[in-house]
Amino acid sequence: TGMPVVVAGVVFWQMGMYSQKPMEFVKATNSLIVLCFGSALINVISNLILVPRYGYIAAAYTTLASYAIYFISSFYAGNRILSWRIDAVSALTGIAAIVGLFSMVAVARNHWDGIFRPAMSLAITMAVCAAISVLYTFHVLSRLRRPM
Repeated sequence: TGMPVVVAGVVFWQMGMYSQKPMEFVKATNSLIVLCFGSALINVISNLILVPRYGYIAAAYTTLASYAIYFISSFYAGNRILSWRIDAVSALTGIAAIVGLFSMVAVARNHWDGIFRPAMSLAITMAVCAAISVLYTFHVLSRLRRPM
């Protein structure tokens, strides 16, 4: 299914919302409009080309690509206004942990589907995902409280 691709796209979009903050601070709304319009145009054109041939899954991938393009372009545009550094090792470690944990949940859900009714399997999966999210949020908050 295309759901993991859509979720990855949403992650890029949210990262774009964060990386555009320097442009918001200096009220560079025209730049934001150009970046958003460019991403939307890329999405529409690629959907017109790819969806008729590959179906709805192409829409998931084109949305992921356009959101990633928005993040990258807003990061570089915003970085020219306010330079900031991302701890790549820490970020990649966190991403790997989240992807690994949620992948294990997906595998476990397949197992639970054979044991429980679908609604119970979904409820267990949602509870485990919520627990992972809450625990990771506490982990991130504890890191933010540490002195640099």
